[in-house]
Amino acid sequence: MAGPDFKQILKQRLEQLIVKSVETDPKNWAAYAATPLKFITSPDDPFIHLFDTQLIEKNLAFMIDELGDNTHWAPNWDWSGNFEKHWPVARTEWSGNLTLRNMILLRNFGKVDGVLGR
Repeated sequence: MAGPDFKQILKQRLEQLIVKSVETDPKNWAAYAATPLKFITSPDDPFIHLFDTQLIEKNLAFMIDELGDNTHWAPNWDWSGNFEKHWPVARTEWSGNLTLRNMILLRNFGKVDGVLGR
């Protein structure tokens, strides 16, 4: 008799951890929190079924609203006084990383026109 499929066990455990880790209240997304789109990368994502379509749409709208000066996304955290000399450079690098990631997500969900047309 064969045991349970390892991939299925792993997927189930990941699903549990994702659901447990995600902040589903949009009021708390401006803080340092894991939103659904930290785990979901496209409409075809294997974990998209874990979240209601409306929650994903709210997360996409939130992401668009968080677009700073319409040129980039900035980190919603800082290094709390640590490494003050290095934070300005790191903040710029993180902004680039966040902007690229968010634009890819928005493209995957067909929302880039909503950003570029602002």
